Amino acid sequence: MPGQTAGPEVLAERLSGLGLAMIHLDDLPTDRPVALGRLDARVWERLGDPDLGYADYGVTSPVRRRGVQHHRQLPTLRYTTAKEWRIYRWARRGGRSDDRCHDLCRTLVTLPQWPSTGSRFSWGDAEIAKRARTARGAGSSAGWIAWGTSHHIAHVLHTLPAGG
Repeated sequence: MPGQTAGPEVLAERLSGLGLAMIHLDDLPTDRPVALGRLDARVWERLGDPDLGYADYGVTSPVRRRGVQHHRQLPTLRYTTAKEWRIYRWARRGGRSDDRCHDLCRTLVTLPQWPSTGSRFSWGDAEIAKRARTARGAGSSAGWIAWGTSHHIAHVLHTLPAGG
């Protein structure tokens, strides 16, 4: 029906018809970065029209997972790179969320995906660097999404042509 949002089953069927699959972060392994190709970046690259605007969903999915109510979320970051999303879900180190978030952030800032400008790249990167230095203040899923969104927006802005 026009104006209605398609449910997860309809979306999964449509994606399947395009040769794509829906992946939920809860299904990914923990304690190591997982790379997922960025379809948004590939499409943008192929369009090549300088007058075309850019838009995407950022770091969150518009589709909620069916049947999942409230669950304790692992420290998770969705980190944008030129060609892929780097997904960090941390479970193994330390029992407290603060310890796990600290370890995740400490790991991220040592990887090649960390921007050369470090914490100056975006507000989100500054927050990640701060958590890498101390285990206090791990934040919440809303904070992790905000850090990833901040980095994503800065990354996309850096890739747009000047004046675009």
